[in-house]
Parts: sequence; C-alpha cells; structure tokens
Amino acid sequence: MRPSEREQDARSHGLADGPPGTTRSPSGRMAGPSDVVHLVGSSGARRRITSDVVQRSGYIQGMIDFGVDTDGNISVRVPLDDNLLDPLIDVLGCGAVAPERFEQATLLQLLPALYYLQAPDDMIDSICWTVGQTLAIPDDQWSSSRVEHQWQQHTRTVGLADLPGWVVGDLTCRLARLAFRDTCCWRVRRNRVDWSRRSVWGTLRQDWFSNLPQGTAVYDLILDRNRIETIQGKRIFERLSSLRLLSLCRNRISTIAPGAFEGLPSLSTLVLAGNRISTIEQGTFNGLLSSLQELYLENNSLLVVPDGVFAGMSLLSHLSLSSNQISRLATGTFKGLPALTHLYLRQNRIRAIDDGAFEGLSSLQTLDLHSNCISSRLSTGTFKGLSALTYLNLICNQIAAIDEGAFDGLSSLTKLFLGGNRISSRLTTGTFKGLSALSHLDLGGNLIVTIDEGAFDGLSSLQILTLGNIRISSRLATGTFKGLSALTHLDLGSNGIATIDDAPFGALSSLFELDLQFSLISAIAKGAFQGLSSIGKLVLTGNPICDAWADDQYVASGLPNDVTVVCCLDELWR
Repeated sequence: MRPSEREQDARSHGLADGPPGTTRSPSGRMAGPSDVVHLVGSSGARRRITSDVVQRSGYIQGMIDFGVDTDGNISVRVPLDDNLLDPLIDVLGCGAVAPERFEQATLLQLLPALYYLQAPDDMIDSICWTVGQTLAIPDDQWSSSRVEHQWQQHTRTVGLADLPGWVVGDLTCRLARLAFRDTCCWRVRRNRVDWSRRSVWGTLRQDWFSNLPQGTAVYDLILDRNRIETIQGKRIFERLSSLRLLSLCRNRISTIAPGAFEGLPSLSTLVLAGNRISTIEQGTFNGLLSSLQELYLENNSLLVVPDGVFAGMSLLSHLSLSSNQISRLATGTFKGLPALTHLYLRQNRIRAIDDGAFEGLSSLQTLDLHSNCISSRLSTGTFKGLSALTYLNLICNQIAAIDEGAFDGLSSLTKLFLGGNRISSRLTTGTFKGLSALSHLDLGGNLIVTIDEGAFDGLSSLQILTLGNIRISSRLATGTFKGLSALTHLDLGSNGIATIDDAPFGALSSLFELDLQFSLISAIAKGAFQGLSSIGKLVLTGNPICDAWADDQYVASGLPNDVTVVCCLDELWR
C-alpha cells in the first residue's frame, strides 16, 4: 500500500499520524529518565508506563514526543477502548507473545495500535505467527489472497470489526516470511541450497533472507515448485551476493519488481520458467547486464517482448521464451545481445516477424520457432544478419510459400526444419540457394505436389532429406535429386508415388537408406535404382508392389546384392 493510502486508512480507524487529542512536541525530544509517560485510551483513561519499561523495550520510542503537557508529562493517545490499555502495556512489556497468555481476540484488537506505535518487528511477528497458525487453510491451498481473506474471517469470528487493509496486507507478507523460515532452514551443501517443493507461498521480499548466517557462501539457490506469487522490492537477494544460479521454476509468480535482481554480480543463470508472468517491465533485469548468461522464461503468459528489455546483456548466450503467448516479433526486439547463441520461441502465437527482428544477433546459432502461427510466406531478408546460424526450426507453422532469397545470408546453416507447414504446389529452382553447409532438410507434412529439377541446387553438403507425407503424385522424374551427391538418407514415405522411372536416384551415390513406405508404388522400372552404389536399406512396406517383390523381375532394378529390403514388414536379404 502506498503511504497516502495507508495514512487515509489509518485515519479512518483512528490511527492518524498524530493520535486524537494530542500534538507533536515542537522539540521532538525523546522521553528522559524523569519523564512520566502515559498511554491514553479513547475515553480518556490513562495508564502510566514506567521509564524502565520504555527504555528496556523501546516499543514506543518512535512516538514518545507526542503530547507533552504543561506539567512535563508525556501522553500518547491510542485508539483503544480503555479496557485494552492494560493488555497493550502487558504485550509491550513481553519479549515474545506466549499463546497461552493472551486471547487471540485481544491480540487482534491490539494489532493496529501496535503498528501505530511502531512496535518492533519481532513483537508483531510473534503475534502474526501465533494467530496465523490457527487460520483454517488446507496445507496445499495457502496463498496471499486466501490468507488475507482468512485474517478478516478470523477477526469476525472472534466478534471484531475488520482490520485495516494495510494491516492485513502486512500481516500476510509477514506470515509468508515466517512460514518460509519455519519450513526452509539454511542447510548449505557444496554451496547449494535446495528449497524445492516446500509449500513456500506469498510475496518474496528481501527480509526472507535476513537470517542468512554471516559468511555463508551460496552459489545455487533452488526454489522450484512452490507457490511464490510476486517478487517485491529492489535488491531482494543481495545478502546472497555470491549466487551463480537462481531457479524459481514452476511457482505462481505474476510480477517482478524492477531492480529485484540487483546486487547479484555473479549470477549467470536465472530460471523463471513455469510461472504466470504476463509482462516484463523495463529495469527488471537491472544488475544482471554484465553477468547473466542463461535466462529461461518459458511456460509463462507473456504477450509481448518489450523493445530492448534484454538490451545490454553482453554475456547472455541462452534465452528461452517458448510456450508463451507472444504474437509478434518487432524490429529490434533482441537488440543488444551480441553473445546470444540460442534463442527458443517455440509454441507461441507468432504470426509476423518484422524486418530486423533478429538484428544484431551475429552470434546466434540456434533459432527455434516450432509450433507458431507464422503465416503466408517467408519473405526475402527474414533472417538477415544471422550469419552464424546453424539450426533453424520452423516446424508446424502456417507457411505457404518461400520467396527466393528467404534464406539469404545463412551460410552456416546445417539443419533446416520446415515440416508440418502449408508449402504448396511446387518447389522451384533456387529455393534453397546459398545453403551450401546444409546437412539436414525436413519438408515432410507439407502440400508439395511437384519438385522442379534443380529445386535442391547448391545443397552439396545435404545428408538427410525428409519429403515424407507430402503430396508428390504419380512419378519421380529423372533429375529430381541432381547435385545431392552427399545424401545418405532420403525419406519419401507416405506419398502418392505410383511409378519409379528409370534412375531417378542416379545422382545419389552416397545414399544408404531410401524410405518409400506407404505409397502407391505398383511399378518399378528396370534400372530404377541404378547408381545407388552405397545403398544399404530400402523400405517398401505398405506398397501394392511389395507382395511381388521377390519376383526375379525386380532384381534387375539395379539394387546391389547385399541391400536390406524391408517389404511387408519382412526383411529380405539380396
């Protein structure tokens, strides 16, 4: 709660800055040994607090300069019924609240006054813990909202009016911290602390870690699979300044305060996967710009990646944003990441990639865009500047066409996955030009009907080609695979191929495995497999021809004698 809200709420409950009927001493002095200090109730009753109690406890030192009377007495008016003054003084004189000594109704009534009098944290903590343990919440259902509701419900149950909202909010945060400390003790093993699955809940604040033993070096802190909801305030983990790994995976975190990670100069890995983060504010990663190497934000609820939110992370090499709800990659989204080598964006809702979205990613090697909604066509320059890229995954999008030059500049690309898209009609000459380092190309599950001669021109390093489950019909023409002299595996299964003409595979001198299963092959021309000098396995399962394969007429198709032929789920050795 903001100060103005707290003050307004305090006044409405008789807890204004200056207690009713008193004035602040102009001198602002503290009580001395000869001063007489009284607490004054709402009806005027007075109770004297002896100087030794005041000096020993210090519970009202922050407010003692209120109400200096003409006779030199110090009076502090509190908004309490007169009959609660004695219990208040009794509580203020205790080192800790013993549950058997005070009724819960009394403690709850005293809480606003204790806050107002700025009682020490350990006193309010003691009351919070005493009452909080009686809240009727099942072990697996603790959350801030549930606890806040239970505080008010509990207050009504004992016949009291609702507590001020700011009191309930603070009590809830305190109870979360106290429950955390009760559950999670500092057991450091090899500089690692693992507090996974501890039912930790609530708002993570700096004071959670204030009891860290002096001189303890923690390199890895694991808080996975808990119920943490927010990370509030700056420099939350500064007492853990040696941290290298911080994992908060699979919590319920929805918001992170800017500057929360300041004070962690050695942090290299931050795991925030599996939470409920919908926005990332500018400044969220302040303090990590010169140290962070791996950032995991997958399985959240991000709608956008704010422009430049990662800018300045000079060492960041791995960034995972998979399984969010991102719909667009705007120009400059990833600017300022010169060391980024792996970028994961799979299972989002990306429909458009603006020109320059990947600008500046000169070190990027892996780009995963699997299972998005990238539609229409890949245009020229989409991947401009990614000269170090070796792995590009575009499986299960809605790509219908590939413009010539779409892959310009990807001279280092070795693996390209385009399966499960809507690429239709034909692959034209030059589609993959410039990809001289490509070793693996997946085009399976598209709508390709025709492959033009020269479609694979320039792919001199290609070893694996997947064309299964597309719509190639009727026959394979001679020259279809011209220039693929390094190809070792070719998948043409589940197509409409009915006839294999003479030597369509003649250029594939390195081919070891040819998969033609579940097609419509009923005729294989004499010499159809001529030139396959390295062939070791031919799969013809599920074709009309397979029952007749053993007939001598097919031996003349050009297969070497030692090839393994898989036909009708049997392996026949030639």
